[in-house]
Amino acid sequence: MPGVACRSLALRDRPPLMRTSGLRHMETVAYAGNAILCAMLICLLAACAPTVGDECQTNVDCGTELTCDASQPDGYCTLQGCNTNECPDEGVCIRFPDDSSYCMKRCGSSGDCRDDYICVKNYGDAPFCNAAEYTAQ
Repeated sequence: MPGVACRSLALRDRPPLMRTSGLRHMETVAYAGNAILCAMLICLLAACAPTVGDECQTNVDCGTELTCDASQPDGYCTLQGCNTNECPDEGVCIRFPDDSSYCMKRCGSSGDCRDDYICVKNYGDAPFCNAAEYTAQ
């Protein structure tokens, strides 16, 4: 098989740069791909961080800063025992008649709240999302 031997010989006679340039290109592409994937993962994790008012079943669902109030419909990530200006940006500290206080999700209208929650505008320092079943209308 003379054709096979000639082909093998032709590959061996190429300068090393030509034989490895494809590999270097693949390494560069793989490195760039990994960097992009890493950046996307960081953005995704930041976007997925729990916020005040998110659904939860346990404290684990609310991250390290918030706790899960499982007594609320579908749970409610909050910070219990807050004081004014201690809540994350998306929350407002609301003190209730029993003197308990919770970070509640800020809202402009009920459309900003989860299903089964409404925007309460006539109580506390700022409008907040509260379970509809616990809110006098």
